[in-house]
Amino acid sequence: AEQTGRVMIEYEKVALADRPDWLIVAGDVNSTVACALTGTKLGIPTVHLEAGLRSRDRRMPEELNRLATDVLADV
Repeated sequence: AEQTGRVMIEYEKVALADRPDWLIVAGDVNSTVACALTGTKLGIPTVHLEAGLRSRDRRMPEELNRLATDVLADV
């Protein structure tokens, strides 16, 4: 939770300063979901690139990150 929160705080600074047209996040790590959540809250369309396996095992943090990011992503 601390790591995800810190990434959100720092990415928000970058996104507000640079105002990207699109946000591209890759994978299923904590930074992926943190940036996707921050970008979505700021109204930045989000693309999720994920080539990993779907474990369908919700006990795995990566699977939770992937599921949340998929819901937030526009593409």
